[in-house]
Amino acid sequence: KRWQLADLFSSSSEKMAQVVSAIEALASGSDVKQNVRKTAAKCIASIYRGGEEVAHTYATKLVKVIEEEEGKAHPTHSPASVLALLCLAEIGRTLDLSSSEGKSVDSTILKCLHSTSEDERGTASYALGCAAIASPDFFLPKIFKHMESHEKLRYLLLLSLKEVVTSAQGDSPSKLTEDHLGRIEEALFRFCETDEEALRIMCAECLGHMAVFR
Repeated sequence: KRWQLADLFSSSSEKMAQVVSAIEALASGSDVKQNVRKTAAKCIASIYRGGEEVAHTYATKLVKVIEEEEGKAHPTHSPASVLALLCLAEIGRTLDLSSSEGKSVDSTILKCLHSTSEDERGTASYALGCAAIASPDFFLPKIFKHMESHEKLRYLLLLSLKEVVTSAQGDSPSKLTEDHLGRIEEALFRFCETDEEALRIMCAECLGHMAVFR
């Protein structure tokens, strides 16, 4: 059975839940490629884009999924956690996740940066950057503070900043102000003074992207 997208936002959320559950089932298998999960997350985010209240409810559910997966043993990574982080990322591009009730989206994503799974760490970095696109006032200070206190996570956090600055090059209106850009630039110049080549390269890439759209 096929549904019109507009029908998903009727008084009953049953159809929307069915569609989202079907997409989640397709994308949460352990053998599913990361690009498939990303596409699934984009689909889910597009479904929720028309309803802010239900999107916040779904974001709270995603945080709960990630927290529940933390207590389970996984051979490499948790497919459910990775998909949940990707969904938070795509939803966070357009929705202010700082106001999601019940669960702390920022602390959950930041905690995933410490995961033993490389996939989860990388996806958390991506999700943090995407979340800062729609609510830079809330998430950028979290990124800067974490960069100060967690030296080993600076590369991942620079990837988050790269996601933020590259978003401003698109066609969609950016919420980044000159003040935001100034603080990002200050952080990049500060953390490029390191012996670690990977960090210097990432700082240079971010500064290059900023130079393009400024």
